[in-house]
Amino acid sequence: MGRMFGSRQVGRMKIVGCDNPEVVSRSFDTFVGSLERHLADGSLCILGSTPTIADFALYGQLSQLVVDRTPDEIIRDKYPAVWSWVRKFEDLSGLEKAHCDNKEYLKEMLTFAGEVYFPFLAANRAALAAGEKELKVNLWKENPIEHIQPVFKYQDKCFQRIKQSYASLPPLYKKRA
Repeated sequence: MGRMFGSRQVGRMKIVGCDNPEVVSRSFDTFVGSLERHLADGSLCILGSTPTIADFALYGQLSQLVVDRTPDEIIRDKYPAVWSWVRKFEDLSGLEKAHCDNKEYLKEMLTFAGEVYFPFLAANRAALAAGEKELKVNLWKENPIEHIQPVFKYQDKCFQRIKQSYASLPPLYKKRA
């Protein structure tokens, strides 16, 4: 059963865009490195002084990495504040309010979204609209990496949801975005 599951997951790597080690590694280092800097100053939560759905969603993803020996060692050695954060989030009982200085972290995450995630979503949408089977997009402005993968219908749902959310913003907030 384990081999069957492992084979299925490895086979899906190209479908979900995880077959390019350079993109995966750079994305991980950018994302987790930014979180490391945010947490290293003593911040505990991502968006404020108490945990939000964003904290728990991120915890859900990272907690799965620290149960596997290889990513656990990478995170513990290279991103110790992130590793410690995952362990702290295992039990937040008694937490009332925590330190959070997130301006630089949010700037880094929005830059990552603007240079990697949104261009990918837009290229995926364009490829789907053109009836293409693959998308091709350059990720990152500095030292860009060309990324090619099969189109992914689910990601188009994400893109449409983001566009709808943006369209529903009041004009003042649209200017800020």
